[in-house]
Amino acid sequence: MVIAGAEPADSGVRAPVPALEISDLSISLRTGTTDKPLVTDVSLSVGPGEIVGLVGESGSGKSLTALASIGLLPHGVEVRSGDVRFAGESLVKMDRKRLRSLCGSSISMIFQDPLSSLDPCARIGNQIVETIRAHQQVSVAEARRTAVELLDRVGIPRAKERMRSYPYEFSGGMRQRVMIAAALVLRPRVLLADEPTTALDVTTQAGIMKLVQELRSELQMSVIWISHDLGVVGRLADRVAVMYAGEMVELAPTEELFKAPRHPYTAGLIRSGTRLSYGQPFGFVPGTVTEPGHWPQGCRFAPRCDRASEACAAHPALELRGQSALRCVHPLGEEPAP
Repeated sequence: MVIAGAEPADSGVRAPVPALEISDLSISLRTGTTDKPLVTDVSLSVGPGEIVGLVGESGSGKSLTALASIGLLPHGVEVRSGDVRFAGESLVKMDRKRLRSLCGSSISMIFQDPLSSLDPCARIGNQIVETIRAHQQVSVAEARRTAVELLDRVGIPRAKERMRSYPYEFSGGMRQRVMIAAALVLRPRVLLADEPTTALDVTTQAGIMKLVQELRSELQMSVIWISHDLGVVGRLADRVAVMYAGEMVELAPTEELFKAPRHPYTAGLIRSGTRLSYGQPFGFVPGTVTEPGHWPQGCRFAPRCDRASEACAAHPALELRGQSALRCVHPLGEEPAP
């Protein structure tokens, strides 16, 4: 399989070593003696300083792909094949001690549910300070200054005072800002952001995006930004990867993908997320996503696609086309076969 985002072998151009490289990653849920596939053959590379948006409906495998990258899959869910490499080093095969040393310092993740990710019995400031001192040899005072600075930058009012607060004393949006500060406080080389701005107001959302872009410029920080908000992804990402039913179906530079999507599912997502004038019907993708383990043998989107034909009975491969990747035998812009 061609890794989406890599240079073709015969291009004569040597691409930089990706900051994070996901290769043919498959994830399954073990139930008794059987495995239920949840994610299959996902391949994606993120270059130094690049922001890649990862979009798709709930249950498409976006979050599992990110969690597998840092060894935090839920109990019973396992990587069945493939690899994730950070700066050329396998994270899947890495021992737990080495992986823990990387997580937080070199690779950070903003989780979808901040309440379950924060210790309810520890003050916010102590949690961030402990994170800093676990990876850096600094004094408590210096760690506290760094923590206050980041809390202030993510929009926590009276940051120095709120260091003494417990998670339950914050609103959902405020807890999300704390999680973002904790993920960025060590200035990681790779950031995995899972719906990081969903609970935030528009002004705070814009501030977080600006902070991420600043750190990208300062540190050459690479980002995988998982979101349902296509507007945010469109403004922030350099490239966008689209997942459907556990696999990647399209990858393209952001402007290209929004201007001329090639996969019918991508086009449906964009229509459903587009604001229309009053009185115009909402865009939507008809039908529902097939449950994992019950996917069609052929194209997984075929049951919902108005371009489907007999050719879709065979499962299409993900093919690299220039700087883009596509999994479709009837792409938009081409006449479908009868």
